[in-house]
Amino acid sequence: YSVLACSSIAVGNSVDAQVIYTDIPDTTCSLGGYYDLDLNNDGTTDFSIMHSSSTSPVGNMVAMSVSNKNAVAASMITFGTYTMPAPFAFNVNTVINNGLTWKDTTVNSGYGFLAVKVTGYPNLGNWLGATDKYLGLKIDVASQVYYGWARLTVTANATSFTLKDYAYNSVPGQQILAGQTVGIYEGPAAKNIFIHSNAKNIYVNLKDHVEAEGFVTISDILGQEINRVNIAG
Repeated sequence: YSVLACSSIAVGNSVDAQVIYTDIPDTTCSLGGYYDLDLNNDGTTDFSIMHSSSTSPVGNMVAMSVSNKNAVAASMITFGTYTMPAPFAFNVNTVINNGLTWKDTTVNSGYGFLAVKVTGYPNLGNWLGATDKYLGLKIDVASQVYYGWARLTVTANATSFTLKDYAYNSVPGQQILAGQTVGIYEGPAAKNIFIHSNAKNIYVNLKDHVEAEGFVTISDILGQEINRVNIAG
């Protein structure tokens, strides 16, 4: 579970597979609210996402801080005398792995800025008006790296943000797709098969050509088969 600083404590549903998915009640933060995100649900905060507002000058800002040796996929931006990370707003199915540009938030301000809208200053960040976009996240646990995502929406004027769900791949160093909720590897050809689901669709991808015949079964959480698809070649 994660502590919802802008709401109550909730326990998300997790899928017991390589990709550990946590669904939470949509949680909206504004007026200084924040959310402490525990990506792998081990009781340690990995990232804090927060809202800040001011009246002189009038403005709003959505920012985040990164704990320990963790990192967020981001570019760098300049705001006044500060240079800080600007986390990317990824589309669904974006590959999140070591090939991205990873930043912590230890430089200058100590924060990464998702969205900044302040009267008299240029708009900054990649998240102004972003709807159902994804943060690319990386956590370090006992010197092992794990990749994950968190889905957010930020209003066009940065007056609030809403966190909806998050997930990570529990296999160290293995990529995850933005929005991916399931990843299962089974059978002798497991190294060639990648299975994931997104938006109620299930994808079975063969990374290399596999000369095989077989079938794909879909079962519910009680182990009862609900569908079977034959495959060949």
